[in-house]
Amino acid sequence: MLRRLIFTLLVAAMVAVPMIALVLAGFGYCLAAMGDALGGRVCWRLAQAAGILWALDLVLLVVAMALATWSSAENRSPYENRTSEEPPLE
Repeated sequence: MLRRLIFTLLVAAMVAVPMIALVLAGFGYCLAAMGDALGGRVCWRLAQAAGILWALDLVLLVVAMALATWSSAENRSPYENRTSEEPPLE
């Protein structure tokens, strides 16, 4: 149950964080164009932080998937994927 929740949150973040970063960057450009240089810079820094968060989320998702695959491979029998026509390994 916890594994499914973690995967759901990581995948949701993979979708949501880039959109948030783009909105922040666009809003920052609009603020800078209207003469609010400080507000534009703050929004741009927040967009950069969102980009770093997205990269970290990508790494965590890959690690979580690798751990899930590794743990399921340990619990699987070596004969599970064989068909009945293949001779047993000896």
